[in-house]
Amino acid sequence: MQVTQRGDFALIGNTLAHDCSPATPAPLVGTVGSCGTQTGDPSPDVFWTTDAGGATASDTITSAAARSTAVLDLPAGAVVTHAYLYWAAIRTAPDDTVTLVRPDGSSGDVTAVSFWVAPPDVYQGVADVTAIVRAHGAGAYTVGDVGSREIANVASPTAFAGWWMVVLHRVEGAPLRHLAVLDGLAPVSSGIRRISMLSGLRPRPAGSPVRLGAVTYGGDAVYTGDQLLFQNVPVFDAQNPFDNFFNGTRSTSGAPTSSSGDLPRLSGAAASMSGMDIDVVDVLAPLPPGATSATIEARATSDVLHLAGFVASIAASGPDFSGATLTVTDLDGGRVLPGDELEHTIAIVNRGDGASTGTELRYVLPPELDYEPGSLVVGAGPATDAGGDDAAEYDPASRTIVARLGAGANAAQGGSLAPTEPVAVTLRARPSQRATLTLQATIFAVDAGGDTPTDGDPLVDGAQPTTLVVDACADDTRCAAPTPYCDLASSPTACVECTTDAHCPGLAPTCSAGACACVASGAEVCNGRDDDCDGAIDQDDPGGGEACESSLPGACSAGATACTEGELVCVAVIAPGETTESCNGIDDDCDDAIDEAVCAADASIDVDAGRPDAAAAGDAGHDTGAGDAGCSCRAAGAPRGGAHAALVALLAIALALRSRRRR
Repeated sequence: MQVTQRGDFALIGNTLAHDCSPATPAPLVGTVGSCGTQTGDPSPDVFWTTDAGGATASDTITSAAARSTAVLDLPAGAVVTHAYLYWAAIRTAPDDTVTLVRPDGSSGDVTAVSFWVAPPDVYQGVADVTAIVRAHGAGAYTVGDVGSREIANVASPTAFAGWWMVVLHRVEGAPLRHLAVLDGLAPVSSGIRRISMLSGLRPRPAGSPVRLGAVTYGGDAVYTGDQLLFQNVPVFDAQNPFDNFFNGTRSTSGAPTSSSGDLPRLSGAAASMSGMDIDVVDVLAPLPPGATSATIEARATSDVLHLAGFVASIAASGPDFSGATLTVTDLDGGRVLPGDELEHTIAIVNRGDGASTGTELRYVLPPELDYEPGSLVVGAGPATDAGGDDAAEYDPASRTIVARLGAGANAAQGGSLAPTEPVAVTLRARPSQRATLTLQATIFAVDAGGDTPTDGDPLVDGAQPTTLVVDACADDTRCAAPTPYCDLASSPTACVECTTDAHCPGLAPTCSAGACACVASGAEVCNGRDDDCDGAIDQDDPGGGEACESSLPGACSAGATACTEGELVCVAVIAPGETTESCNGIDDDCDDAIDEAVCAADASIDVDAGRPDAAAAGDAGHDTGAGDAGCSCRAAGAPRGGAHAALVALLAIALALRSRRRR
């Protein structure tokens, strides 16, 4: 992975194991307990684990409990652009998942995006943790759950376990640097040397420095004859001697690296890292200004090493167009809709320390955008669409805008942009349809090392395209049958058949993904929907035939339920006027009057309201008493509760008739 940006790299890590040899420097923070047996080999003997504010190593700690901490420092204003976590150990099968504890104490698993294996049973995994480090920033990071063989009481001259993390960051105003991360897992021993190649380097000022980070496993201070070379020239400093570079150190520019907050906190001196080297060195032999590649080589005669990674930081010069942006403004306002006039602005600044030559911008419009003729503007002045008459044109066949930029630009070649010089290119286009578009222009200069794409999101790793969402609608007025509703929940918005169940007919009553469908929900119920998806709604009168009381008076109050237009209603079994009034104490004709006129028509009824209530000859039991306010009819010998009994009998007959009709 290589990138050119204003900033640098940070390199941290820690061992997960401790060599109990007397030659190993004591930890500055951390306690070493029992080391067990088999401590005579030049490799770690016990694992470290961390606790509240401390660290402990002993033969009772297993690989599953092993963990260690390193503190990440970042310069003020740094924006993390890339971060990669590596872990390694001796194990038959690689472990592709480890636990990473963040500076705020939260933790979670990270999974390798790649891993390497090498003899004898050595593996290294790597995970992209850019998002995690960008979110949590500087502070203490702890790594655990690294799969490893157990090492306590085992003779193993090649054992080790550890982790490291490289972070690339951008800082406004910092020098422009070419940053490269080379990773893998390559054994180095007597007769085996390893060469890595850096390529695609930018021009740089004469004598510009090179910083090189190197991480290896298995380096022992007791063995000499190992070297690191850059461009075939040995690299060494006060902590990493000429003939014993890989010696168990953690150092920066010749000084031991020991950070407060590391657990265990080690001195960084030779042998302190117990099977690991994490070193950042200043390369004494600078690259020639015109060099575009460089080699890094590792050699060993007595030691057995495994190269884990190199990180290079090389000063760069010349123009730098990283950070160029492409923005789109809807001149009609609101949601971007088909037919809206959109102004595209490409803003460019030469952020490098040298002027550009042959500077040119290219922007290809996607098919969903229709260029607005005559809208092209370069800098402060308009440009024609035709080629050959000025420094810009639009080619409709390839849908490409070409703008040659800077002083001296003309119809044939690009010009020069001085350091910090800005320029903007604007144009207009109209979307033709609903779409999600990714837009990106590129800026080229002869001395810029290739094309530089515009960045739509500076906080995301790499140069991101600008995303343009073209909605189909902003409300229902933009939609028509058979898709009359605007689905505002989708992106882009869309005209759909429905957005809620209420928009759907009974035979397809469920709105699913903007379309009406029948989704069986069980047996049919009275609701105006096809619940069982058999193509019929409320068939067989679901819920009907149950006794109920209607709102009508008298005999008409007896009813039965019926499913009508999706609702259960109480239907009177006897309609008003269907029966005539009789002398039975019931409102037979449902006119809200009981036995009216029947008493007067019956000659056997005594209507003398002036005497006490008594049965008269020929009354057949019908009587009228004082205060009856008319007549009171009761069949001879019938109990006075006869009216209620008759009503109940009538209801039973009505329900029987209802049931017979349904059959």
